[in-house]
Amino acid sequence: MATRCLLPNIHELLLKGKINEAHEDLMLYRRLSGDVDSLGNVVKGRERYYTLVAEYNAAISDYNEAIAYYEKSINSTSDYSEREQCFKGLSVLYQKLNKIDSVAKYANLARIANDSLYTKMSTIRMQRMQAAFNYKMKEEAEYRALINLKKSHMLLLGVSMLFVIFHYCPRKIFNASKSNNLIATHQK
Repeated sequence: MATRCLLPNIHELLLKGKINEAHEDLMLYRRLSGDVDSLGNVVKGRERYYTLVAEYNAAISDYNEAIAYYEKSINSTSDYSEREQCFKGLSVLYQKLNKIDSVAKYANLARIANDSLYTKMSTIRMQRMQAAFNYKMKEEAEYRALINLKKSHMLLLGVSMLFVIFHYCPRKIFNASKSNNLIATHQK
């Protein structure tokens, strides 16, 4: 597991021109990670290794090997970012080999991969915004339903109070006036 930390380090070493150290780390990763079999194939999800081997081969001017590893990486991953990096690497290699048609082809593929990555990220962002909006709308609907329920309870309470007042109070007043009339008639 710790050997997986070598992959970003290898890329940085290659950028700094420390080719021997990058080679040592590549070999260490290959030997100890368990991600690379005896034929040099990696397990699914670790295709970044192919790109790094391609970058290493490009750094030591083994362009044919670099092209082969870039293509292997492209064919084995669906990660737009990784594919874009491979297409850019191929474009640079073909530029060094003075193959202008291939330079244009891979530069265009890099642009398309970048656009696809941007589209994917935009879609994810839109889905998150939609989910947040839906959640807010649901909360607002629940709040409105709660307010309506409270209004209904208040209305029911008011109607009940009016019923009590108009049903029982007139009887009590009537009964009280009857008893007052009886008392008054008895006093006469």
